[in-house]
Amino acid sequence: MRYGPFGATSAPGPVRSALALMLMLIMPACGSDGNPGSPSGSGGGGGSSLSPGTMTATIDGVAWTGTINTAVVANGSLIVSAAVSPTSSGIALASPAQVGTQTVGSGSAVTAVLLANVTSPSSESWLAAGPTGSGSMTISTLTATSATGTFFFTLVPNPGTGQNRVVSNGAFNARIPTP
Repeated sequence: MRYGPFGATSAPGPVRSALALMLMLIMPACGSDGNPGSPSGSGGGGGSSLSPGTMTATIDGVAWTGTINTAVVANGSLIVSAAVSPTSSGIALASPAQVGTQTVGSGSAVTAVLLANVTSPSSESWLAAGPTGSGSMTISTLTATSATGTFFFTLVPNPGTGQNRVVSNGAFNARIPTP
């Protein structure tokens, strides 16, 4: 069994691990003023003037834009997540931290998660990882402080959450915070 950034990639466990991580990544999406697009918020006095970046995609034919809330290289993987708002929808991606294209498949460490209605009890989720779903992620540039790339996925619903979702024309431009 191979382990990727969200857990085992060839067993049902990655679904639970990916969803748990996605919830943790999307929840901090808001700045102190409640606006996820605001880099410093209104009440903090100061804060970073650098944008965390954006992620765009077409989800089932509908344009989507989110603000990056997590961009990190950890354990050899690039993990990037973005959300429209902490209660709306979000996308999280993970791939080996190297320039190039990686494809979802058995033994692959590429993972994509899509969540809708994040804080609602009726939250819905879809996954592409290991033998589940399909697609790929291309990392175009990767430095100590930024990452850019593209992606497309067909994501399979978590049991009870409906039909497959198609995410196409995906792109991210993320600032990686330095410690």
